[in-house]
Amino acid sequence: MNVQSPCVTYGEAETQLKIQKQKMRPLDSVGHDPADRIKAMDLAQHYGTDLFTGVFYRDPAPPPHYGDYVKERQEAMGPAPERMRILDIFKPAE
Repeated sequence: MNVQSPCVTYGEAETQLKIQKQKMRPLDSVGHDPADRIKAMDLAQHYGTDLFTGVFYRDPAPPPHYGDYVKERQEAMGPAPERMRILDIFKPAE
């Protein structure tokens, strides 16, 4: 991610970003497919000459995130025992 911010102390914001705005092109305009990782890396190499806007790469099969792991663990553990019966779990068998 690249964020361009004009200097609020010196110069006018519109003038400072004029050159960057002229170079900006949406990735859609070059027919880019965000699932194509190799093409995304190639387009990213043009930084400095072309300023593309949009999504360069979106993983079609993203790795699981924390919420997925929590859900999987909760399903594996089953429902929690009733609060009053928790200590009964630790009593020796008769």
